[in-house]
Amino acid sequence: MSFLTIRDKNLPSGLTAMTLARSSRVNKGDDIDVIGIPREIGNWGLIRGNIVSYRGREIFFSAEVDEGNSGGPIVRSGEVIGLVTETGGYGRAVPVESLRLFVERSGVSLAAVVFRAVDRPTGKVFRDRLKDGSEGPEMVRIQGGCFQMGSPASEKGRGEDERQHQVCVEEFVIGKYEVTFEEYDRFGDVADREKPDDRGWGRGRHPVINVSWEDAVDYTDWLSRETGKRYRLPTEAEWEYAARAGTTTAYWWGNDVGSNRTNCNGCGSRWDNRKTAPVGSFDPNPFGLHDTAGNVWEWTCSNYSETYDAKNYNESEQKCALKGDSGPRSLRGGSWFNYSVSVRSASRFRFLRDSRYSYVLVGFRLARD
Repeated sequence: MSFLTIRDKNLPSGLTAMTLARSSRVNKGDDIDVIGIPREIGNWGLIRGNIVSYRGREIFFSAEVDEGNSGGPIVRSGEVIGLVTETGGYGRAVPVESLRLFVERSGVSLAAVVFRAVDRPTGKVFRDRLKDGSEGPEMVRIQGGCFQMGSPASEKGRGEDERQHQVCVEEFVIGKYEVTFEEYDRFGDVADREKPDDRGWGRGRHPVINVSWEDAVDYTDWLSRETGKRYRLPTEAEWEYAARAGTTTAYWWGNDVGSNRTNCNGCGSRWDNRKTAPVGSFDPNPFGLHDTAGNVWEWTCSNYSETYDAKNYNESEQKCALKGDSGPRSLRGGSWFNYSVSVRSASRFRFLRDSRYSYVLVGFRLARD
């Protein structure tokens, strides 16, 4: 059947096609290729490994794969024998018999199954309705998962507070952009609050600045009342998971900052070390989020812990602080004023919740349950 075959001139390892295996036989020690496909179909990546064991409905394999391979096919001699369901030093995969049943009964192509699986879908952009019928900020649904939070010891510019450790997050919703002056000013008008200063850089689509953690939380509380949904700031773990978008490099686009990828001091944009850029001025990450690196530091809802509470196993990076909790709050992402090491995905900073220091560098991004 033709729908069981993928043909692509860019397949790795000299393959000209991948065909769904006809046999469910899997042998310990079989050499395999674990294939990942990024969002732009055609750029195939490959990691070699071998079968460790086969236990009924699961294949266990050994290969140095990461989250970018999740959902990708396991290929043996040109035949797809399964799809990756879990990554790590030892990975797991759904075997071909389960995959074949779906493909043959549904009539969809193997290509559609594989492409859909590895494209790491994050859900469409949506906007909740406010009480007056108007639309709220653009939000993106993020599928839950596990990742290595923090940075490896070898990463250039690494801070002492970036201890690398595995963290798992549940599905959540996060803002496509940093909250803008246009969005925040509406809250100010309704709540009769003094509006934050824009330093003459422009309001509208520029990210709101000069807001404390308490100001940001007040905005989320107001938006929750308006929409009937529970808006909040992201936890520090959710923020990094969303910013990385399945990547393990210093920046979501690679280990080098490059030029004109973000707004920071020395990052090659026309706003560098001068002022904020309008949100969405740079390409989004693979989850469709803009400006997770640079532009403004973003408040999280989490208390800051230099060691991620390693000794007490308190996991503050996965929790939201209460309004009255003492201690500094974590900020992420870096700003237009900071050098490139501060806009890495693992970079961290902190301020007191009611502090007014350097708020020209600080804004926030929404989250929602």
